[in-house]
Amino acid sequence: MSIEPLQDHVLAQIIQARENTGTIILPETAQQNPVKARVVAVGPGRVTENGTRLPMDIQKGDTVIFENSIGTEIKENKDSYILIKQTDILAKVNN
Repeated sequence: MSIEPLQDHVLAQIIQARENTGTIILPETAQQNPVKARVVAVGPGRVTENGTRLPMDIQKGDTVIFENSIGTEIKENKDSYILIKQTDILAKVNN
């Protein structure tokens, strides 16, 4: 797969699966379990109104945590990826 995130977007491979509820649709407030993912690509950073590019705090290889209801999920074979904005990341896991 060759996906290159733009601006301040991050592409991450999900390593802690999202909860699957089958055919039951849960309200957003019931889907609060955080998701853990490994970053596989990052965009170059957001450009401000004056043209300055802000550097990314997250780098390829980082493990991050974000809310379950955030991002666009992309499936490739048996792997699940998520495309999210850097500002939606709640924490970086330090090993």
